[in-house]
Amino acid sequence: MAAIEAMEAGVDAIVLEKTGKLGGTSVCSTGFAGIQSQQQIDAGVADYTVDSAFRELMDFCKWRANGPLVYNILKVSGPNADRLQAYWNQTEDPGVTKAGVTAHDTGKGTRKFDVLYRQFLEPAGINVMLETTAKHLIVEDGTVVGVEAEKQDGTKVTVRAKKTLVCTGGFGGNDEMLRKYIGHDNFYLNGLSSNVGDGVNMCMEIGAILSDEVSPHLAEFCSNKKVDFYAGYMKFMNQAGSLALDPSGERFVNEEFFVTQALSYGASALRRVGFAYLVFTQEQLDAMTEKGLYGVLSEETIDSLKLRARILVPSYYTLQDEMAVALEAGEAWKADTLEDLGVAIGFADQEIYQKNIQDYMTVLETGEDPLFGKRSDMMPPLSEGPFYAVRVISAIDGTYNGIRVNENLQAVNGDYQPISGLYVAGQDSGGFFSYPYYEGVGWTQGYAWNSGSVAAKHMIASIQEG
Repeated sequence: MAAIEAMEAGVDAIVLEKTGKLGGTSVCSTGFAGIQSQQQIDAGVADYTVDSAFRELMDFCKWRANGPLVYNILKVSGPNADRLQAYWNQTEDPGVTKAGVTAHDTGKGTRKFDVLYRQFLEPAGINVMLETTAKHLIVEDGTVVGVEAEKQDGTKVTVRAKKTLVCTGGFGGNDEMLRKYIGHDNFYLNGLSSNVGDGVNMCMEIGAILSDEVSPHLAEFCSNKKVDFYAGYMKFMNQAGSLALDPSGERFVNEEFFVTQALSYGASALRRVGFAYLVFTQEQLDAMTEKGLYGVLSEETIDSLKLRARILVPSYYTLQDEMAVALEAGEAWKADTLEDLGVAIGFADQEIYQKNIQDYMTVLETGEDPLFGKRSDMMPPLSEGPFYAVRVISAIDGTYNGIRVNENLQAVNGDYQPISGLYVAGQDSGGFFSYPYYEGVGWTQGYAWNSGSVAAKHMIASIQEG
């Protein structure tokens, strides 16, 4: 998006891309948020305005986000959605195929980016260097004047520029940085392993500081460190309302949150405990294998949850095979009784486990959940074995809220003053998000598009003012 701003303004720009493909983590995303675009209005969502979106986001995060930055991003998001679609309309890519309350669905993959570079940016003279990793920022007299980079074949590259925009996608692929800044690395990365904090480290190297809200970008589904649940249907197991226990055997969450508020309450609860055990029966495993979620939840309940279409497939036909792999790897357990299941898992204090099982059986019998308030139609029974437990951890798309920036995406130093010549956008920059992640879809890719736009507009204006 920054390159598009430069092209339209007639400003020279060079894009350095570490990998051999364009688009970054956004190739894994199905859409972006845009407020008051013509596409959104045409979809019948005209009453969701920039002001209402701003209040919703800021109220959600209790004003821990950077209000002026959030507003600047939302303000340009609708016009940018329309501008992008105008470009896509001139290509073979359909661009946005569906607009909703926030999201503009484009589908996954690189094509939506490739056509913009191939048909517009590169012919206009925007220089794109693939397989070129920025290593260090060049600083002269307190101003960032470019970057030192290196191609994959070892060739050194020096780029001098009046303004530099860093946007390398956070550090979800760097376990050491996850441990240092997040507290642990017990996550399954569903994003790009090439996002290892290059940009964040370059900026801190010259005096930029991290946001105090640096966080993992939690996904709504569950996963596992040893077994690839994301390759099949096991990642949906936390969507069925099954009992969830923490590492000590205690129930720790209203399990319906894994569906109803999956990106905030559910995801953050799972992150807090490190990992959890989902407990269910053979009958439920068989039913989900045959019918997916329709095997354990009623059609009325599923309709009320407004689940994504990819979860509501006719069957989870590989689930039995996935369970066999998890059992073999020691990440799942099977027993004829719930008591034996706790022994098989190996809880340090079996009394804690047994008490929580007894308490939950009372919840199932009465349909009342006095502690967590779980809805009764999301309480699959545990009356008849055999029983299973599977260990799950948080899945992440990466990290967000990196370098602290102001409302124009200028990186700031320890005195909260802008670092001359340096801008940071996308998941390398901090301020648009807080923790937990906003409910709703498209915010991270939307922030990527629009932070690039806001930053580039300010960069270009500064250049043109001399």
